Amino acid sequence: MALLRRRKIDTIDEKRIVTGMIASTPFMHKFYPMIHDSLAYFQTNYTETLAKWALKFYEYHEEVPFEHIQDEFNMNRTKLSDEDVGMIHDLLVEINQQYVAGQGKLNVDYMVDQAERWCRLREAEITNGNVKVMLDTGDINGAEAELARFRKVRIQQSGAITGEQLFSTDNIYHTFQDSEEGFFKFAGNLGPFLGDFDRGWLVGLSGAFKRGKTWVAQEFFVQGILQHLNVAFFSLEMNDATMQLRIWKRLASGAKEEGSYLYPVFDCLHNQTGDCNLKRRVQQVTLLQEDGKVPEFAPDNPYRVCTVCREKYRTEYEAATWYEVIEVPKFDAFHVDKVMGAYRRAHSHQIRLKTYPRFTANVSDIVNDLNMWEQEGFFADIIIVDYADILKPEDDILDGVQKEDRTWIALAQLASERRALVLAPTQVNKAALEAILLKETHTARWVGKLAHIDAMLGISQTEEEKRMGRIRLNTILHRHREYDSSNTITVIQKIAHGQVYLDADFVREVRT
Repeated sequence: MALLRRRKIDTIDEKRIVTGMIASTPFMHKFYPMIHDSLAYFQTNYTETLAKWALKFYEYHEEVPFEHIQDEFNMNRTKLSDEDVGMIHDLLVEINQQYVAGQGKLNVDYMVDQAERWCRLREAEITNGNVKVMLDTGDINGAEAELARFRKVRIQQSGAITGEQLFSTDNIYHTFQDSEEGFFKFAGNLGPFLGDFDRGWLVGLSGAFKRGKTWVAQEFFVQGILQHLNVAFFSLEMNDATMQLRIWKRLASGAKEEGSYLYPVFDCLHNQTGDCNLKRRVQQVTLLQEDGKVPEFAPDNPYRVCTVCREKYRTEYEAATWYEVIEVPKFDAFHVDKVMGAYRRAHSHQIRLKTYPRFTANVSDIVNDLNMWEQEGFFADIIIVDYADILKPEDDILDGVQKEDRTWIALAQLASERRALVLAPTQVNKAALEAILLKETHTARWVGKLAHIDAMLGISQTEEEKRMGRIRLNTILHRHREYDSSNTITVIQKIAHGQVYLDADFVREVRT
């Protein structure tokens, strides 16, 4: 192979691949069989040099050299040209900023797919170039021999997992090691309740009008970037300014005017009723009135919440909610800019936001945006489409059930092909407006969407819960784990200040 090496240079692809070889051991596990004897695929000296260092380290340690690649650079920089020194330095700085302390997460499976395609392309380009040279010199036998040597690069032969690979010790340990790293999970009590979310999943989010579907979708966005994932948020409901203001308010919090505001907090029902006789109870005042009703909050009421048993003595704790007064800053440019400083330094490279007017974009348009962003080095781990019901048809001749079905199929394909978590809020039917708890029967438009999704989450809220700053989440459907759709978790929030997820716990009483 490789009479010709350099024809068309695409450093974007090579930089992505070298990044994976330096920063992700799971990526290297899968990519190593394709590249260990094919460094000639690299068309620039500096990417080939970095790849060589990464392979050498991996072959000795069976892990990537993320924390040690700078040492290798320092030892060898005098052997390199000034240009290569500069290019390597800049790329290592970029990798370190994105994956500092191992916090950054690569979309490994999708990157492996793209790397395999790059290897196949480079093999074809090199073979084509070599054959052309031989034909130009009349060496037909050499051209035929070159074609005979042409090999299609695959992760596995024919794309299938062979029995040898299935029972391989290395494969078993690598698979468990890679899967144990996890992908995405909510912080706090929502994490165990909702469980892990995996790449390639399409997750629906059902809720009636004005129940906070967009706010919850936005919380997926925030939780994602805080976990150092790349998140793309597509909105067909908001303009650019509204979208940014909502995100700023969630991250910085704030009110129209600086001052004291009521926030919902968790309490213990035994504390509220006064039937707690434990010495560790923080106060002895009963909240409930003689008729058993909950009074309106009054600043001079001596009652205080008690959550002493919430963590350590869970069997003696029964969750309820009450209020506390919180000092909140004014939501203005000065406050937001001050808070955003930390996010600028840590998360700027992880975000893409795109707005479309309603019914003007479909999944194909979203794919085009993602393709363009990949040329900038942005690979989405989580893709949020708010919301599925107002996407335009994938084909203009489709309408009704066919249009809905094709949209959800396209969303499922998006999740599978991009190896990303795709979240798509969706509306419910009229019966859900009065329902205490959402179920499969409340699915609107096309119930067949449930066949295309991996999970469907529900948002339920009564009028009383809305007044109290509470919603309930439940799992309506889940393809990959056991679930009970009647099991709910209560989330307390202060939507006026952008706080959709202050805390979560299991409240048995549903106030209507």
